[in-house]
Amino acid sequence: MGLYNFQPRFAPFILSGRKTHTIRAVRKHPDKPGSTLHLYTGLRTKKAELLMRVKCIKVEDITIELTGFPLGIVAWNESRSQSTEWSLIEQKRKR
Repeated sequence: MGLYNFQPRFAPFILSGRKTHTIRAVRKHPDKPGSTLHLYTGLRTKKAELLMRVKCIKVEDITIELTGFPLGIVAWNESRSQSTEWSLIEQKRKR
Protein backbone atom coordinates (compact mmCIF):
# COMPACT_ATOMS: atom_id res chain seq x y z
CA MET A 1 0.00 0.00 0.00
CA GLY A 2 1.71 3.17 -1.19
CA LEU A 3 0.86 6.43 0.52
CA TYR A 4 2.12 9.47 -1.37
CA ASN A 5 1.86 12.97 0.05
CA PHE A 6 1.97 16.03 -2.21
CA GLN A 7 2.19 19.72 -1.41
CA PRO A 8 -1.20 21.44 -1.82
CA ARG A 9 0.09 23.46 -4.79
CA PHE A 10 0.40 20.21 -6.80
CA ALA A 11 -3.14 18.91 -6.10
CA PRO A 12 -4.86 20.67 -9.04
CA PHE A 13 -2.22 19.39 -11.44
CA ILE A 14 -2.54 15.82 -10.16
CA LEU A 15 -6.34 15.91 -10.37
CA SER A 16 -6.28 17.40 -13.88
CA GLY A 17 -3.67 14.94 -15.13
CA ARG A 18 -1.06 17.64 -15.89
CA LYS A 19 1.39 16.41 -13.23
CA THR A 20 2.60 13.01 -14.37
CA HIS A 21 5.63 12.23 -12.19
CA THR A 22 7.41 12.91 -8.93
CA ILE A 23 10.82 12.08 -7.48
CA ARG A 24 10.93 10.07 -4.25
CA ALA A 25 13.53 8.45 -2.01
CA VAL A 26 13.82 4.68 -2.12
CA ARG A 27 11.30 3.00 0.19
CA LYS A 28 11.82 0.08 2.55
CA HIS A 29 8.81 -1.67 0.95
CA PRO A 30 8.60 -0.31 -2.62
CA ASP A 31 5.36 -0.46 -4.57
CA LYS A 32 5.03 -2.94 -7.41
CA PRO A 33 2.91 -3.03 -10.58
CA GLY A 34 -0.66 -3.85 -9.61
CA SER A 35 -0.48 -2.33 -6.12
CA THR A 36 -2.85 0.47 -5.13
CA LEU A 37 -1.35 3.94 -4.63
CA HIS A 38 -3.11 6.40 -2.30
CA LEU A 39 -2.42 10.04 -3.23
CA TYR A 40 -2.87 12.65 -0.50
CA THR A 41 -2.21 16.25 0.32
CA GLY A 42 -1.67 17.25 3.95
CA LEU A 43 -1.03 13.66 5.04
CA ARG A 44 -0.54 13.25 8.80
CA THR A 45 -2.32 16.54 9.55
CA LYS A 46 -5.90 17.50 10.39
CA LYS A 47 -6.21 18.84 6.84
CA ALA A 48 -5.33 15.52 5.17
CA GLU A 49 -7.23 15.07 1.90
CA LEU A 50 -7.28 11.99 -0.31
CA LEU A 51 -6.79 13.09 -3.92
CA MET A 52 -7.31 9.70 -5.55
CA ARG A 53 -6.53 5.99 -5.41
CA VAL A 54 -4.90 4.49 -8.48
CA LYS A 55 -3.24 1.29 -9.67
CA CYS A 56 0.54 1.13 -10.19
CA ILE A 57 1.30 -0.04 -13.73
CA LYS A 58 5.09 0.17 -14.08
CA VAL A 59 8.29 0.17 -12.00
CA GLU A 60 11.67 1.31 -13.33
CA ASP A 61 15.04 2.25 -11.85
CA ILE A 62 16.67 5.67 -12.16
CA THR A 63 19.92 7.19 -10.98
CA ILE A 64 20.61 10.82 -10.19
CA GLU A 65 24.35 11.18 -9.69
CA LEU A 66 24.51 14.77 -8.44
CA THR A 67 22.87 14.18 -5.03
CA GLY A 68 24.92 11.21 -3.92
CA PHE A 69 21.90 9.24 -2.63
CA PRO A 70 19.36 7.01 -4.43
CA LEU A 71 16.08 8.51 -5.63
CA GLY A 72 13.08 7.28 -7.59
CA ILE A 73 10.42 8.72 -9.90
CA VAL A 74 6.70 8.06 -9.65
CA ALA A 75 4.81 8.66 -12.90
CA TRP A 76 1.15 8.35 -13.79
CA ASN A 77 -1.24 8.90 -16.69
CA GLU A 78 -4.94 9.69 -16.62
CA SER A 79 -6.91 8.06 -19.40
CA ARG A 80 -9.94 9.69 -21.01
CA SER A 81 -12.19 7.16 -19.32
CA GLN A 82 -12.86 7.47 -15.59
CA SER A 83 -10.06 5.03 -14.70
CA THR A 84 -6.63 6.40 -13.87
CA GLU A 85 -3.47 4.37 -14.39
CA TRP A 86 -0.20 5.04 -12.59
CA SER A 87 3.33 4.14 -13.34
CA LEU A 88 5.69 3.92 -10.39
CA ILE A 89 9.32 4.34 -11.22
CA GLU A 90 11.47 3.68 -8.20
CA GLN A 91 15.17 2.91 -7.87
CA LYS A 92 16.20 -0.25 -6.03
CA ARG A 93 18.35 0.17 -2.95
CA LYS A 94 22.08 -0.04 -3.77
CA ARG A 95 24.06 -2.45 -1.64
